[in-house]
Amino acid sequence: MSAKNEVDENMVETGILNRDIAAELAKLGHTDRVLIADAGLAIPNTTKVIDVSLDVNFPTTVDVLKVLLKHFSVEKLILSQATVDVSPSRYKEYLSLFDESVPVKL
Repeated sequence: MSAKNEVDENMVETGILNRDIAAELAKLGHTDRVLIADAGLAIPNTTKVIDVSLDVNFPTTVDVLKVLLKHFSVEKLILSQATVDVSPSRYKEYLSLFDESVPVKL
């Protein structure tokens, strides 16, 4: 059997497939934070960044959030006031992904 046809028995086929994201999520505990942002957000060089962009506006922050919510719970949702002011429809879309018991902070 050639190397191309060998099966990698350690390959993940379900759950979070991006190994960097999976590793970071595994480290999370209560009160830890995850930031999901689109392109253009100013992020300090000291902050770990996992870029999942494949094309302009794809995946969207909502796409990413929907997948992540299948794998962990959220204690609080923190959104910028700019989200409410500039994109109220996106704000409502974010809120629709969470139970009313999840507190929202602006």
